[in-house]
Amino acid sequence: MNYTYDFHKACVSDNMHQIGRLIYHTDPYIYPFWRESEHQFTDFIEPWLYAEGFLYYYRNFCVISERRDRYPLGIIGGLDAATRPNFDYSVFDDERSEFVISHYIRNVMAERKSIPNDSILITNLCIDPVVRGLGIGYELVNRYIDMMEKRGYRSFRLDCLEDNIPARQMYNKLGFQEIGGGYGFSGPKQTEPKILHLLLEF
Repeated sequence: MNYTYDFHKACVSDNMHQIGRLIYHTDPYIYPFWRESEHQFTDFIEPWLYAEGFLYYYRNFCVISERRDRYPLGIIGGLDAATRPNFDYSVFDDERSEFVISHYIRNVMAERKSIPNDSILITNLCIDPVVRGLGIGYELVNRYIDMMEKRGYRSFRLDCLEDNIPARQMYNKLGFQEIGGGYGFSGPKQTEPKILHLLLEF
């Protein structure tokens, strides 16, 4: 069966619960550490998706859905040099939140400050686990890059887990090049996962 996809900037009429769920599935280390289950994380993050300046502010995301029902099948989140990181993260005062903020979110925001004005730092990419393998991720990233390139952006940066072979193959197909590597967020008492720094330039 052929699907027709709708791609758009996230808006208030989108299913925020599903967007929160997709954020949880973006990374196997960060979000399962932040809250112990998909349900707990989604309930926790959903109200804050409306908070301007928050890393996960809904307007930082684009959504892909099957055109017939507009239910989000995937998300991509990105920041540019104009993004205003004016959110007060002290509202999250539990121990796990403080750890994630200190060891992940602050690093992302610092990296965002270092990028040129015509660059995008891609922070989140997720396709719903139930529809992976159908080419939706490629469609999502390709449409996002096309949209942002038309707006004047000339480079796109992201990190990818070294052992995520399907994602690496997709990024390679899209033209991303490896520019370095390092170690990503793992939470305490875990082996740090290896990550690759990838760049696409026009």
